[in-house]
Amino acid sequence: MSSASSALERARALIYRWPADFAGFSANLSLKDATHTFRGTARIGTDRSAEPEVTLEGASGEQVEWVTRQLASLVAHRRARRNDEAAPTLAEESADHPLGVLVRTDDRFGSAYRVRGDWITETTRHTPSATVRVYVANRETTPDGRFLPCHLATTFSDPETGTITRLELLDERYVEVDGLMLPARRSVISQSSRGVVARVIELGAHGKAES
Repeated sequence: MSSASSALERARALIYRWPADFAGFSANLSLKDATHTFRGTARIGTDRSAEPEVTLEGASGEQVEWVTRQLASLVAHRRARRNDEAAPTLAEESADHPLGVLVRTDDRFGSAYRVRGDWITETTRHTPSATVRVYVANRETTPDGRFLPCHLATTFSDPETGTITRLELLDERYVEVDGLMLPARRSVISQSSRGVVARVIELGAHGKAES
């Protein structure tokens, strides 16, 4: 394995994930936007086939769907990693780039990563509708010495022209519950041709997910 591939695997291993036997959690939930605060509950499982179950009194269908997508994204990045997620390296670049070495992998998204030390600073994925780039600007250290991204920027670009169609700024916070780091807050500021939308999700009173 090359030095760049080894750096990517080390950085991946240091990203905080829940243990494989963690089934999920329930929590009180709130969504705040520019004019209202909606309150409800969430039940979040870690099974890949299950969506988070969200209730928000008075919220629209679009708002509930948005919160569900955000929570699903949180789960996808924190659930235990599968062995088949480590795709082989196709190419690498050792240029002295501020974001680190570039490593390309042979997965279905044509993913590429920038790795600086033990930190994945940039992730790029390609889909038919968009090229998505995620930049990790800051992170926090967990009690066991791993890392949780806390300040991120995501760009969505037209795959043909490269024009950025949407920008999202994320601020994520976690809380330790029974030895596990669980999401407590996600703030999302999104700018696109439709304007700027700012929303904050908060989770509290975490408990075990009921079967």
